[in-house]
This record gives sequence, structure tokens and C-alpha cells, in this order.
Amino acid sequence: MGCAPTGAIIAAPTTSLPEAPSGGRNWDYRFCWVRDATLTLAALLDVGHARVASGFKLFIERATAGHAEDLQIVYGCYGERLEAAHLWRRAGTPITKDGWRFLCGLVEAACARWKEPDRGLWEVRGPPRHFVHSKVMCWVAVRRGIEAAEEGELPCDVDRWRAARDEMRATIEREGVDPGRGCFVQAFGSTEVDASLLLLPMVGFVGASDPRMRRTGYLRVRDRQCGSPPYRSWSR
Repeated sequence: MGCAPTGAIIAAPTTSLPEAPSGGRNWDYRFCWVRDATLTLAALLDVGHARVASGFKLFIERATAGHAEDLQIVYGCYGERLEAAHLWRRAGTPITKDGWRFLCGLVEAACARWKEPDRGLWEVRGPPRHFVHSKVMCWVAVRRGIEAAEEGELPCDVDRWRAARDEMRATIEREGVDPGRGCFVQAFGSTEVDASLLLLPMVGFVGASDPRMRRTGYLRVRDRQCGSPPYRSWSR
């Protein structure tokens, strides 16, 4: 749902229901979650709503005051990721000088922090881990930065960005794939697969027909059909 006065894309116009009666996992979705808004933006662009891209771009730039280090994962509708910037370019929105400075900061942050563990797409409870989806999204940020720089002949240390992009891919393909089963895994050192991995073809990391991706999809479907909990690590 969009907020016309500001350009924010909010997750829902109402609060959520708890995951379990009297449970603590009861989130308020009346906010702009940058990750989810970017997925919504992609869908809207596919059906021709390019004006939404410009509105959301201005919202993010205003909300962060143009500083990449101030980027949050969620904002109030009156106020991560460079994939949104790629969508703005698809919509024909030019990159301004200040906008490029902001995007360079995002790429630099991805280069500096991609080796850090986190709690992943699902905000998993427990200690931070090296989630494959998180690593891939850092790879996406750097890749999109390189594409924007090359397309617009914009100033940056593109050779260093290329080296970081290649190191990320090599690490993900080495640590994020189960060699025995030939599938991507939820996190480095894990044997689990989860739905976040199904986004890898959508962001261009691998093709949907890649044998590792096909195997990941098969195992994910099999686990669901067998009644396995979708996100077992939540209880850890």
C-alpha cells in the first residue's frame, strides 16, 4: 500500500495478529520496510507504474537525509538496498550527483560489512549467522553499483568493487552450497534450505535452471510436503 503524500510503500494499513495467542511476536506493519517495499516496487514497475518508483526514491532520500550510514530497515510512512536503485534506473529516473554519493555509500557499506553475520531475512532468534540470502544481497548491491557506474560513467573505484563482487560470489558458492546434495543452504555450515533461497534467481545471482537452484527448489518443496517446519532455526 502506498502513502501518496510521501511516496512510502507500507507493509499493511493495519497491525498484525500475533503468531500465537498471547504470544510476543506481534509486529506493527504500518511502516515502510525497505526490503519488502523494494519487492512491491518491482511488481509495480512490471505492470507500468513507473511514477511509484520516483516517489519511493524521494522518500528514501529524504528519510535518510542522503547518508547511507543512516539507512534503516524500516521507516514510518512520513519518515536496504541498492536493488531499489536499480529499479529506479529501470523506470528512467536519472541518478543525481547527490544520489550517486548516497548510492556509493551503500556499495561501500556492503563491501565493508558483507562478512559480518546477521539474523537474515527472517530475523531469526539466536546468535547471528552467515545467512546466504544476506550475502547474496550484498553481492547484488555491489553488482548494481558497478552497473550504474559503467552505464553512466560515474566516478568510483570500480576495480575494487569488481574485486569485492567476485570475492562475494566465490565465497557464497564455496560456503553456501551443500556439496553432497548440490543445493544452496540457509547459512554457511548449515544443511537447511529455506524460502529466502528461492529469491536468488530473481536478483540474478543464478539462473532458475541452474542445477543447484533446481535442487534447492526441489528440497524446499519436499520438506514442506513432508510437514517439516518451514523455519526450524526460529526455535533455536
